[in-house]
Amino acid sequence: MPARNPESLGDHFAQALNTGNLDALLALYEPEATLSPQPGQLVTGTKAIRDALSAFLAMKPTIAIKSRAVAAAGDVALTSPNGN
Repeated sequence: MPARNPESLGDHFAQALNTGNLDALLALYEPEATLSPQPGQLVTGTKAIRDALSAFLAMKPTIAIKSRAVAAAGDVALTSPNGN
């Protein structure tokens, strides 16, 4: 299920990652989104993001996202850890 607002993005991402649900992770990205799977590397588009996330999920990671700061302008939003 895609996030309905920027504030819920972290919860959706954590749930999908922790359960290994690649399709749910991909649903959080726009078709031409860009992802940085590791420092200095960028991948763009659904196929490249799928490949990068598949490799990441193979490590069976878990994540907890507690708080986020949201900056929104129109239909674009940037979310980041709050730092608390």
